Amino acid sequence: MSKLSLKQTAEFAGTTKPTILKHMAKGRVSGEKDDNGQWWFDMAELVRAYGEPGSRNSSRNSSLNNRNHQDLQQETPVETVSELATLRVRLQAMEQERERERRDKDDTIADLRARLDHEADERRRLTTLLTDQRPKEQPARGLLARLWGPR
Repeated sequence: MSKLSLKQTAEFAGTTKPTILKHMAKGRVSGEKDDNGQWWFDMAELVRAYGEPGSRNSSRNSSLNNRNHQDLQQETPVETVSELATLRVRLQAMEQERERERRDKDDTIADLRARLDHEADERRRLTTLLTDQRPKEQPARGLLARLWGPR
């Protein structure tokens, strides 16, 4: 079996050496390291992982391009305009729903603030009812203080 170095493998796969090492880490391709620390890859393993060299990239890319091109050709301008109009209507409905939810949120916040203020006022009112609000009595004055003291 023929073996390729890391550089040759990257050229074979049409990618870079770090990408090949990442593919190894993910288990997409396997290789062997020799005593000198150099990576070697079996040609059969590379064909399994990346496909045949001649047909690999060109057939894959051309099939994708043909599929995308066919999709674009099948859509007529009327269908595109119709889809665009539908998407605009959906977007407008979503924006209206979002605005309604914002108003609901603002109303809820205002209601909660009003409740909190009312509860604070109620707490103050109840506190004043529960505490003794009568004026403090003056201590009993003796006979001499009553006769000669300030009035």
